[in-house]
Amino acid sequence: MDNRVLAGRVVLVADDEPMILEILAEHCASLDMTVFEAGDGVQALRLVEARPEIEIVVTDVRMPGLDGPSLVERASSIRPDLKVIFVTGYTTYRSSVWPILRKPFDLDQLETALCRALTEAGSTQE
Repeated sequence: MDNRVLAGRVVLVADDEPMILEILAEHCASLDMTVFEAGDGVQALRLVEARPEIEIVVTDVRMPGLDGPSLVERASSIRPDLKVIFVTGYTTYRSSVWPILRKPFDLDQLETALCRALTEAGSTQE
């Protein structure tokens, strides 16, 4: 995978499990991405509202308060161009729109999903 595609891109990682949040955020940073972190959906939504440079959200499905699908629904109404990758340990969750990485997953799978999401038609970097 050519991670130069990801260099300079801006990601928001949202997960209520601090260890997973740290692992995902550090991996994105190692790909030369600019990373914002949120420990819950409400904090993530605030970041989407405040930071128009965020291009993609990597979010856990199940979080207390505002869960991943609700976060994405609200964030997409503000920013229709926002890309999303869901991560979950629950095998029953499905999304017809966004890719889902099932925990545990290899960090290479995250990198591949990020590259795909950010290079699809209609995804432009200014």
